Amino acid sequence: MQICPNCGATNSATAKFCTTCGTKLLGEKVQPEQPKAEPVISQVEPEQPKVEPVTSQVEPGQPNVQRVASQVEPEQPNVQPVTPTQTAQVQQNTRPQQPQVDPAIQAEQERQRQAQAQVRADQVSKFKESSQGYWDYLVDSWKKPSQVIVSQYNRWFGLISMGIWALLGTISVGHTAQSGIDTVEDTTNSALSLFDSETAESATSTIQSNAMTVYFKFLLLLIVGMLVFGLVGFLFRKWAQNDNLTFLEYTTDLMHRCNLNLILVLCALLLSLLGGAVQLLSVLLISLGGSIFVIGFMQSIVLPKPRAGFDSVYLTVVAMIALEAALIILMSIFGQSLISQFSSLF
Repeated sequence: MQICPNCGATNSATAKFCTTCGTKLLGEKVQPEQPKAEPVISQVEPEQPKVEPVTSQVEPGQPNVQRVASQVEPEQPNVQPVTPTQTAQVQQNTRPQQPQVDPAIQAEQERQRQAQAQVRADQVSKFKESSQGYWDYLVDSWKKPSQVIVSQYNRWFGLISMGIWALLGTISVGHTAQSGIDTVEDTTNSALSLFDSETAESATSTIQSNAMTVYFKFLLLLIVGMLVFGLVGFLFRKWAQNDNLTFLEYTTDLMHRCNLNLILVLCALLLSLLGGAVQLLSVLLISLGGSIFVIGFMQSIVLPKPRAGFDSVYLTVVAMIALEAALIILMSIFGQSLISQFSSLF
């Protein structure tokens, strides 16, 4: 083949002039170019750590070109370790932004919390002071019941003592009465079970419901009775002594002379829990407490003169106990003969 030097067109080897532009050809022949052999790169499996180079063989007649496959290694990602500072920054960036609080509102809320805490602290402090004051009131009334200085005590202490005395008295008397009710209930059930079991169950439920009603009524009776005592004593105290005491102050004065009842009724409650014949002692203690209440009531109106040594309230109580003991002895000696003589008259 010949190439035209003017236009570069390709002509046959025997042509003398270019078939395109007519330029005279020089007669130089050009050999067609052999295609270049491209290197063949063998594919390397990912799991093979090393790849041997592969050299392809060239067929005869072609240039001796060696094709060497380069060793291919997978690219490793450039991973850097995350520092704690970067982790904290990422967490801070991912957190939701807190709403901005007005400093004035925040200060007002803090002031309210401090005020509420101060109020609670004051209430607790007042409760402790009142409790300690009531305990001092009880101790003073047990030591010297007739020596009362009402102005140094809280005016509500008298009503508190009345409520405690009524509650403990109701429980002790009710528990003692419950033993008798249980005895009656067992006797009734054994008698009624001979006829009809349904009748026995009905009688049991009736007794239980009536017992609860009696307890409640007895508690109300004690509370109302003590208030009536206080009202009557207050009126006569105002009339006899011309005092400027209020009703609450008078009840504090009255119960100061009668707070020994709290110890007696508490002992009666403990004895009533033991059961048996010991419960009779609880009845005696409650009766003695009633006598002490009457003595304190009379002294709250008459106001005896303070005396050194044995307190006048305790002196009166001892005198009453001695009188009752003497009457019991006399009745045990002469009572039977007197009864027989009176019965012979009819």
